[in-house]
Amino acid sequence: MCPLYFESRYYFSHDGGHWTRRPDKDAPLNCVFGNGVFAGPTWKGHILRWTDAVQWTQVLKGEHHVEAVAAKA
Repeated sequence: MCPLYFESRYYFSHDGGHWTRRPDKDAPLNCVFGNGVFAGPTWKGHILRWTDAVQWTQVLKGEHHVEAVAAKA
């Protein structure tokens, strides 16, 4: 499964070929995958995680804008 964010909504795919759109004004700008979890930042300085393929959950609120996150291989 892979999420993709674009203009206040996100798309996800189980196979990379068929995508489903879901509205979400708080979806992250981009995301990274590691240890079975997707994580990504928002413009508001929040870090979100996605484990259930349904909803992003805030795990950190920073003081500044966050543009990207990385996962250790």
